[in-house]
Amino acid sequence: MKSKSFRKTIGYILIIFLVFLIVSGISYYVIISLQNKNNLMDIGDYSPKSTLVVEENKVYKSKFPFIDVHSHHWDMPIQDLSKLVSEMDSLNMGYLINLSGSGLATFFGKQDLMEKNLESSIRNVKDNYPNRFGVFFNINFNRIDSDDFKNSTTLLINEAVNKGAIGLKVYKNLGLNLKDSKGNRVSVDDERLSFIWEECAKLGIPVLIHSGNQRPF
Repeated sequence: MKSKSFRKTIGYILIIFLVFLIVSGISYYVIISLQNKNNLMDIGDYSPKSTLVVEENKVYKSKFPFIDVHSHHWDMPIQDLSKLVSEMDSLNMGYLINLSGSGLATFFGKQDLMEKNLESSIRNVKDNYPNRFGVFFNINFNRIDSDDFKNSTTLLINEAVNKGAIGLKVYKNLGLNLKDSKGNRVSVDDERLSFIWEECAKLGIPVLIHSGNQRPF
């Protein structure tokens, strides 16, 4: 009896779903027909041509030296910086900041590898082009509930700066999908992180935070 009732329920659901598809199809057909009949354009097809015609003047090189403050070079620990410097010179870029000093290991919580990446990146810069690059370090926030999170992170910040890092870059996972051990999303202004901003302020280094996620991403 229950099996028969279940099959009947499934049958009703399938009928409702089929009716929904038919109604949606008819609605779509009617809308398209009305648009074509009245020469209407869907917003997705709207691409007006500019009537402003001026002489084209493409700029390939900056008149004045500039600083690129948002750059990611994951392979900087082993990267041949001479090629990058040549590209910078062609644009008249005077200085470039690599925000990914601790490398991809940051996303996997590999603290030892993060520290090695940072050290190698800074060493590569100092040994080759110390006046052309700046390196930011990164923090693993997955350990926010650890008892030693505050002490170990404070030590990490000071060590990074002593090694030559000039700022802290915080990725968008903080405030977006990073959660603590209780499953709560960790916000950018979480009080458990206040000591980080205070320590950076004490050391006089900037903090760059990518907060949230824009639609294009």
